[in-house]
Amino acid sequence: MEKSIQIEREIADQIINQIGIVTIRETETVLIYDNGVYKDNNTAMSRIRELITDISESKMVLIGDTIKPYNLTISKKNQIIEFVKTSTFRSIDDFDSQPNRINVKNGHLIRTKGKTVFLKHFEYNENPYLSRIQIPINYDPDAENLEIDQIFEDIFGFETLPLIYEMMGYLLLPHTKYSKAFMLYGDTGTGKTTAINIISRFVGHNNISGIELQVLDDKFELEKTRNKLINIFDDLSNKPIEYVGNFKKLVTNTFLFGRIKFLQNEIRWKNRCKGLFACNILPTIKQYISDAFYSRWVLIPCFSDLIKNPTLREKKFSEKEMSGLLNKVLEALDRLELRGGFPDQWQDLDYVKNRWNLDVNPVALFVEECCEKGESNEVDYNQFFEQVNIFRQERKANEISKTIMTKSLKKLGIERKDKGSKGEKRERFVFSGIQFTYDFIMDHLELQTENPVTINNFINGD
Repeated sequence: MEKSIQIEREIADQIINQIGIVTIRETETVLIYDNGVYKDNNTAMSRIRELITDISESKMVLIGDTIKPYNLTISKKNQIIEFVKTSTFRSIDDFDSQPNRINVKNGHLIRTKGKTVFLKHFEYNENPYLSRIQIPINYDPDAENLEIDQIFEDIFGFETLPLIYEMMGYLLLPHTKYSKAFMLYGDTGTGKTTAINIISRFVGHNNISGIELQVLDDKFELEKTRNKLINIFDDLSNKPIEYVGNFKKLVTNTFLFGRIKFLQNEIRWKNRCKGLFACNILPTIKQYISDAFYSRWVLIPCFSDLIKNPTLREKKFSEKEMSGLLNKVLEALDRLELRGGFPDQWQDLDYVKNRWNLDVNPVALFVEECCEKGESNEVDYNQFFEQVNIFRQERKANEISKTIMTKSLKKLGIERKDKGSKGEKRERFVFSGIQFTYDFIMDHLELQTENPVTINNFINGD
């Protein structure tokens, strides 16, 4: 029996020496080394089982006075696998532990005080750096990204372009200390999906989770962000957001806790996953949300009318172009870290709250800022419609229809009323219980410069 156990250990040691294997202690997940990164997939166990079979065929055992071929049974195979696991245990915290190191396709980038040193990957038997996250881009310091640069400029605008690269730089950092998630918004065809596809290719699909914002608080969903650089969900539904606890944790917490199915206890991991979402209309929020929720968001408008070719969404850029993108992102990352966070225009809490409210109820913010309620108050239907869309246009929000306007006001307790004479049809409508504020009227007298109006006839639409 002792001899048999010794053979199983020898086979396990041969396998460990032959291929790079690490087992995560907390989850007993077996990883296999492949060109600078430890991969979590079926390849590891398949390769181990294949080697067990190959190595065992060459083994001989002494039974009594006779040497016979080693008899590999299912129980012995499982014992060898167990020896491999227990001999290669490492903690979750041992992986990607150096904050200044970025694992790329052809090596490692060591960033120190604005300087970048490039190191080629080690072989597995040369004590390689324990990493589970690799950017699928080759480092080439001379490469440029002129094509992607132009596409991003078309989608986001020239002034926003440097911030987009800083956002992408933030994705590479092994921490969440800048506490921001990102939302791309705009009409269909304005480039949101094109931008997300470029970012996804840059980061690598293995480094992305895809949890919808509205379901992040499911107890098993948060764990899917473990070992991911970014959680991307394109085209959010208009389903209301009920809870935001896990969203806040994802954006700010240094460590996260989550449940894995079939494991009894929660596991803890270091959080490095950032959130990137996209929508046409921002989802509603079911309950009161504090400013802490809004302050974690960066809302990025997409307004390109140049993204008309659907094939652009799936365009395959050259390796040189992607390497140039990496160079641009590294430059932006230096700016971000030197500044210690994102610039002021991405820290505007009022902008985020106002823009979110513009989408959740298209007229609520206009009513709050430009109107006053009262039982005897009323405002002309057409005047209100014109002014609310001017208000939205000034804030880069889409124009709304009269039907949406009426329904939105009804939710605020404001009803439409027919002021036409008896027997006349749709001569004049008003909204009752509301009117423009004095300050708003005085600021907008220039709308009728040829025939200056009084406060009363502006309110009444005369």
